[in-house]
Amino acid sequence: MRWSVVPVTATVVAAIVMLRVDRAVAQDATPVASPIATVACAVEPRPTDELLALWFGPGGAPVETPGRSGTAVPELTLPQGEPADEETVAAVDATAREFFACFATDQNTRAFALMTDDLVRLFVPSDTLEQTRVYLEHLEIQAVGTPAAEAEEITVAPVRDVRVLEDGRVGAILKAEEGTLFLFLERQGGRWLVDGFVEVDPEGTPVTET
Repeated sequence: MRWSVVPVTATVVAAIVMLRVDRAVAQDATPVASPIATVACAVEPRPTDELLALWFGPGGAPVETPGRSGTAVPELTLPQGEPADEETVAAVDATAREFFACFATDQNTRAFALMTDDLVRLFVPSDTLEQTRVYLEHLEIQAVGTPAAEAEEITVAPVRDVRVLEDGRVGAILKAEEGTLFLFLERQGGRWLVDGFVEVDPEGTPVTET
């Protein structure tokens, strides 16, 4: 079964990873990612025309996207899978850390470069083409003013419990004082990209299916 994306806002994502991270390490059942470390958002920004094509049709009408839900999911109900190998854990951890570093430093066009098309479509900033274009032009100026070589570094915790899911994607948990996220990542073009994420309720009680 392929889980639907249940996105939380970029503000929540940034809050979860900013500095006050949980120092819990991964369980012995899976390889452990690198310990807490600083990371910079250095990926090349996603081009404006490419983003606009994902969000709007040829006539400028918004592309229909699935509805969002902010419901937190109990950790016990998260999709399970075989533990990922060390190489996969390291690659997933690198993507996850840079992804959150980009949001935390307001480098959104760079963050979009670390997301699949399906996830990017859920982050359309406006329902009008022109307003979105103006927004992206502002982000372009911001990205040019913050070259990768000078990117701010932030402290990000490692992901844990990295698992290979039935649909071929990989799942991983990132925990911080402000909350916990379960990431879905998909390998495209030789790199793992974030394909979705759900907020995790660590104290939630699973609902019994009838």
